[in-house]
Amino acid sequence: MHLERFSRGESLLYLRRGFEELGMRVPERELESAVEALDGIVGWLREYGWMKYRGKDHTTAIEEVFQRAKRDIIDELSRYSPRYLRIVAAVAEGYRSWRAIKEYIERIEDREINKGTL
Repeated sequence: MHLERFSRGESLLYLRRGFEELGMRVPERELESAVEALDGIVGWLREYGWMKYRGKDHTTAIEEVFQRAKRDIIDELSRYSPRYLRIVAAVAEGYRSWRAIKEYIERIEDREINKGTL
């Protein structure tokens, strides 16, 4: 199922109501920080709530959400081609043009890559 990102207001409401249903009091500044960090992505907001419910402090909960998201993204990309991960790594290292990314991948793979293949 595909869900659009929640707005800031929807994200805050989602977290507030979820914690209320659990009988938990979470400081407003933590809710706002979580909403800012997790950018309305419903699954990440849910994961944050789960971490808090399990007793994690705010900072640890956010960090664990990001670690899980990173693992999920790597798993998803690696299903298609190992080259996708190399392209993401190139962008993360600051390569912005198609040509620069191609040269980066060629260095890593130690071979020339056909333009159409990449």
